[in-house]
Amino acid sequence: MSAPPRIRPGRIRRAAIAAGAHPSAVHPVYRVLAEDSAAAGDTADAGGRAGDAAPGPGLDADLDHDAALLVLRHATTPALLTLAVDEGAGPRTLRVGLHPDGATVEAADPQGTDPGAQATDADARATDAEAQASGTPSTSAITEVHLADLPARLADALPAGPLSAPPLLTQESAARSMRLAPEQARAIIDAIREGRSPAEAARELEGIEPALLSALTAAGPRVSLSLTLHPDARGDAARPDGVPRSDRPREDAPPVTFARVWTQHGDALLRTDASGAPPGSIQEVAPGDVLGTLLPLLDQGVRFSAGDSAGEAMTR
Repeated sequence: MSAPPRIRPGRIRRAAIAAGAHPSAVHPVYRVLAEDSAAAGDTADAGGRAGDAAPGPGLDADLDHDAALLVLRHATTPALLTLAVDEGAGPRTLRVGLHPDGATVEAADPQGTDPGAQATDADARATDAEAQASGTPSTSAITEVHLADLPARLADALPAGPLSAPPLLTQESAARSMRLAPEQARAIIDAIREGRSPAEAARELEGIEPALLSALTAAGPRVSLSLTLHPDARGDAARPDGVPRSDRPREDAPPVTFARVWTQHGDALLRTDASGAPPGSIQEVAPGDVLGTLLPLLDQGVRFSAGDSAGEAMTR
């Protein structure tokens, strides 16, 4: 394949269905991102195709056979690791598909460059920022990547400084953790639903501790990391030749997500466990905590996709 497929993230679900995936095999993250779910529907025919849905820009009509199969593999991965970095100009995101047939990466594709060329972090950052400012959905490139190269690829995407320090995981400590009272958490959730930002909502809270308020309103560089496991995709995803192993409708097993957010606050690094709602504890951690979390989480995603019991711990 001479050039990686270029596609808007919101079109990946539909393109995967058109390439042969059963809708229930598409990873939940891409169902949430789908900008065309109503048009594509979940009424694929017996071959898993998207019926008579008309292709548009960035859809399967623009993809050759090999590119369509790469999108199919990426979208039906049992484990998807998402890394988002925001240094103030809007987030830039890598979504890593840990499919047992080979890892893939979806990242912003700089416009106006050779689509076969390797994008730099600066190019991706500029593309994401321009798309966000203009309100135009950005285009991504989906590429194959060797598992052995993933740790370096992800580390290179992190901001310089404590957010990219060598791996050193800080253990959870109740004594060092800060946590909202239940009524404060509910107030923040209500404020967010009304359209206010989490920082604005935190400033409106009565009786909040100064250290906790400072942590919640920190505005430094931010990294968010999540691993979402899709049990339905394991063992029943489409084969590399695009033919589904099964075209029968299935009831979805609920996805399982682990998520953390780190914010650089002056010289300190703050970690929020964000897997639940409301968010969990906020704790100051040592430089290196990002990679100290990311690398084991990457390994767990690979094991889960391969069917290794060690990778199933998150689903229990």
